[in-house]
Amino acid sequence: MTEIVFIGCPICGKYTPKKIANWKIGDPTELGRASIRKCQGKKGFIETDRYPISERFTDFSDLINELCDFSSGVLTHCFLEAKLPLNKPYIILKYEQLLQQIKNHDLEDAFRLEKDDLNRQILQLIATIKTEREERENLSLELDDANRRIGEQQQIIQNYENASLQ
Repeated sequence: MTEIVFIGCPICGKYTPKKIANWKIGDPTELGRASIRKCQGKKGFIETDRYPISERFTDFSDLINELCDFSSGVLTHCFLEAKLPLNKPYIILKYEQLLQQIKNHDLEDAFRLEKDDLNRQILQLIATIKTEREERENLSLELDDANRRIGEQQQIIQNYENASLQ
């Protein structure tokens, strides 16, 4: 009796014979493809459009977040938890490099510089906020003056109307 091994895709759950299984199908930068289909009755569902999901990110952001989360789970399991003897992808190599830099305290200077830059930006924002607040207060005073003048003009008009009716 012949036995065939099928491999289940961890993302979609589709099973494919191991002989032809391949998870490197398509362009990963497209984040998958959307297929728009129209019901044609007995003719089935005819494809009317197809486009990469990455082109319409906002329509599929929840699915893309799920894909990223799932992918990070696969990487974490394979390389950090189970430590499987596989070729490490760039993101894992970069992660390990950053961990090593943290251990060597190479990031302290970079953090200090970044902190100084952020403090400078905060001071600039505070100055901008003060300026805008003063401008808003000036505009508010001008608005109050304009409303007062409008009220005075309306009172004069009311006085003329009352005088003309008598």
